[in-house]
Amino acid sequence: MKAAYEDEPMLKLLKSEKTVYTDQKTGNDVWKMTAGSATDVSCYPEAEAFTDDERFLVFISNRTGTFQLYRADVASGELAQLSDVEGFNAESFAMAPNGQEALFTAGWHVHAIDVDRGEERRVIDFEEKVPAPPAGGTVALSSSGNRMVFVGRPSNVAPILFMANLETGDVQELYRLEPGKITHPQICPSDPNLVTFDPAPDLQNDMTLPPDKRSRTWRLNVETGEAEPFLTAPIGFRATHEYWDRVGERLYFHVKKTPGSRPTRICSMNREGDDVRIHVENPTRKLGHSSIDRTASFIVSDVQTKDENELYHIDLATGEATILCWPNSDGDVKDQTHHVHPSISARGSYVDFTSDRAGTPDLYVYPLGQ
Repeated sequence: MKAAYEDEPMLKLLKSEKTVYTDQKTGNDVWKMTAGSATDVSCYPEAEAFTDDERFLVFISNRTGTFQLYRADVASGELAQLSDVEGFNAESFAMAPNGQEALFTAGWHVHAIDVDRGEERRVIDFEEKVPAPPAGGTVALSSSGNRMVFVGRPSNVAPILFMANLETGDVQELYRLEPGKITHPQICPSDPNLVTFDPAPDLQNDMTLPPDKRSRTWRLNVETGEAEPFLTAPIGFRATHEYWDRVGERLYFHVKKTPGSRPTRICSMNREGDDVRIHVENPTRKLGHSSIDRTASFIVSDVQTKDENELYHIDLATGEATILCWPNSDGDVKDQTHHVHPSISARGSYVDFTSDRAGTPDLYVYPLGQ
């Protein structure tokens, strides 16, 4: 017997828009996966954008008038619309640990959709469980996929950090921050009881403050509810864009000199906040956002310079940095949809990124190993 999705296709298939061009400075091939006047954007670099088999790449597009989730077949370029829901949170999507489903938030709900088949399910309904729906940010999951942390921002109330058990539907309040905001919550992959988040306003540039007031990232013990400063840059520097490696042994982050945000370093530290390592330092280029492959062998980082910016491959064993291609996006001065935000595929074969070099943001793929 055929599955229901084989008799009645659940996906809205679209023709390929894929083209291949040669990067003028490196001579390497780059695949432009989308075209036209729509805004087509890759995921935030904390998340993976590819299915585990590397067949599909998920992204968002407003080609129907509102942002929804789409997929691209990496080889053929064929596109398909995955979601069609009200209240889709454009910044929220990420691949689930099973490597087959993409998760996203819409209003009070978390949805999961099988990227291959198009089968969608509602993972959890937060209505009547929390005072406000999830507010922005990537769907932040534990390594097993059964826990999720998110921020709710009720009106006239301090922002609240929550943890949800996606199997039981239970929701636990973790922390309130008043005044200010809570951003970039993440669960350490090796310890679901260790959550990191960034408090706001960001006071890192005020070098007169004590270290605990300047901290970029805090860590929270889920069992005790205690939170404390975790990542604080030295005087004269600020930290940005932190993310865990796949196994949760180290937290990676960018360090930028203030004022002027140069030089830029990509560093890491262990779960205790010790053993700080500098993996690469560039005295002239503003390394902006990066992601790490699953084996912690290499990092790919973009550069935040208007209109003329490169994409680096950084070998973590040697520190050698090699330019892959030049996205040349205007992401230095526009909103998140224009940022390059590279991410690496599950098996380390591809890097995807966003660039508006053609006029509007489009999705690109760089095949590694050229």
